[in-house]
Amino acid sequence: MKEYCHKSKLTNFEVIVRLSREGVNAERWDHDFIRRELSKHNANDIRKVWVCGPPAMSETFEKCFDQIKLEN
Repeated sequence: MKEYCHKSKLTNFEVIVRLSREGVNAERWDHDFIRRELSKHNANDIRKVWVCGPPAMSETFEKCFDQIKLEN
C-alpha cells in the first residue's frame, strides 16, 4: 500500500512500522509515542487508524484514544 501511494502520488495513507528490539530500539507504542505520532497530523484529517500487532498493543491504542476523546 505504501509503495502504491508513493507511485500514485497519493498522500492519504501513511504507514508507521514500529519494531522493538531490546538494546536497539526499546521504545514501544505507549500513550506518549501514540500522541507524538498523532500530533504530526491535523486531527480533522485523520479518518481511520489501523493497528496491527498483539492484543496488548491494540488495547493501548484503545485506551489512548478513549483518553483523547475525554479531553476534547
